[in-house]
Amino acid sequence: MAKIVHILAIVFFALCTTIGLEAATLSETGVDPVMPNFYAFDVLEDGEVERRFSLNGIALKETSAVFTLNGTKEGAVLRQMTDGRHLIQLIYDADLSLQDCEYITDTETAIAFQQKLTNEYQQLSSIGHNTTIRIIEKRSDLPEDLARSAVYRRMKAECRQLHSRMRKAARQSEDQSSVSRRKRDIMMMPGTIWCGSGHRATQYKDLGAEQAVDRCCRRHDHCPETIRSSKTKYDITNNRPITISACDCDERFRSCLKQANTAASNLVGKLFFNIIQIKCFVLKPEKVCKKSSWWGKCTQNEWKKRAHLRDPIPY
Repeated sequence: MAKIVHILAIVFFALCTTIGLEAATLSETGVDPVMPNFYAFDVLEDGEVERRFSLNGIALKETSAVFTLNGTKEGAVLRQMTDGRHLIQLIYDADLSLQDCEYITDTETAIAFQQKLTNEYQQLSSIGHNTTIRIIEKRSDLPEDLARSAVYRRMKAECRQLHSRMRKAARQSEDQSSVSRRKRDIMMMPGTIWCGSGHRATQYKDLGAEQAVDRCCRRHDHCPETIRSSKTKYDITNNRPITISACDCDERFRSCLKQANTAASNLVGKLFFNIIQIKCFVLKPEKVCKKSSWWGKCTQNEWKKRAHLRDPIPY
């Protein structure tokens, strides 16, 4: 009996040691033991193309909404890549020219992205329709374009170079309107003139090549209740670099994008609600003191609208 207990104790200790080593490996290297080195390709119903890979602690998801109109490629490509500690999000035009990017140093965000990719890998493994998935061992097992361009250090450097160019343009002493226009163009969803920071339309009826999604963005841009960047309204200050809107406007925007149901509209929805995660606000009437006596007692009240922020619902 004593020998059996001794053997069980040894087995238990060995299991605990193994689990501890696996946990340490995950925390130190970012490698998820549940998700092997793999490459996956799938086509969604709206025409979006998704590619994913995980290789030695580096994980990437690429969402592509690119089409050809009158012989010209239009659309955009979103790439999200992590080394397990940091996350890079990059938006390219249809020709894979970098338009905008974000480098996130928050480890929790990177881990959450990696966990999401793990869940998607498990789902894709059980789906055969329009999906290709295979185990890989080295970078050369990836499609040639991904093996060449989807390199973590290179993508990080590209993002920093883009931000450097944007800062340089802002510092130059040339006409400020041209600087502002160029910065808006960088933040514009390719194929549209309304989907981005500001717009490039000269009149209301103007639309880009992606007309369906552009109509949604145009309507959202004309939301009657907004709080612009760095402005205070309804007792709340918008510290984000983009305008926030009333929640009912954002909900109409979501419905419009869903109804359009194109690769471009769904990509815009994912960017707006899932990636950038722009908050919205609701207005609630609250009783506030309008006039007080000299010893501080309120002598006159009034009802005033106050904004309350809400987190976006995932697209």
